[in-house]
Amino acid sequence: INAEYGGTNPTAVTCYSKGAESLAAHLPAEAANLYLAAAELELTNDRPRDAVRALVGAKKLRAKARDYKGCIEVEERVRELYSGELESLEHARKCNLTLVILHLARGDAVAARQCGDLSNLADDLISAVESGDEESLRALTASGEIIYLDTEIAKIARHLTLDGVHMPEQAKSGAAAKKPAPSRATGGGVKLSADRAALFSRPNQENRDELLGRTKKTPASAAAAAAAAAA
Repeated sequence: INAEYGGTNPTAVTCYSKGAESLAAHLPAEAANLYLAAAELELTNDRPRDAVRALVGAKKLRAKARDYKGCIEVEERVRELYSGELESLEHARKCNLTLVILHLARGDAVAARQCGDLSNLADDLISAVESGDEESLRALTASGEIIYLDTEIAKIARHLTLDGVHMPEQAKSGAAAKKPAPSRATGGGVKLSADRAALFSRPNQENRDELLGRTKKTPASAAAAAAAAAA
């Protein structure tokens, strides 16, 4: 992974990125660290835009895992690159809005107000959270400026409250939620199914004959029981 080519580390960056992609679903924290390692190599290679791309990968994973503190650390690094080497004040302001949302998700409105050059939307968002104005919150988080942020950040914004962020519990998967279908057989039929499994697990002809005998007797036994009950 540390192979070098022409004074750069393209192979290492590719390995880090591919590794992060493969781990993202089951080990998001480790995947995020691989993205961060890739970003550092990109900066070493003087490729700040590619570094931002890797940092955004780490940010998305941490946001999805609700690691708001770690996500803030990554976003601050992204903002630093946009404000400096990349000279994109517009993107830097978007970073400020993202940082405001993340600080509010942690319940820290004071830190949110210290995120630098804030847009009117960011300032209104902080005020709405501080005052507990749910109607204003819904209107603000439905604005285009927030909707077109990273999906996970926009989702966090939609669930902001005075005390932080309250995300709804994830619905159970259909497979986990489904209960086994009850057997169509009733009464003696349930016992017969159990007998069938037990008998056929013993590999000899005598057991099979016993099962067939029970199967044939079952209707007659049921009729006899019904006649006795009627008498």
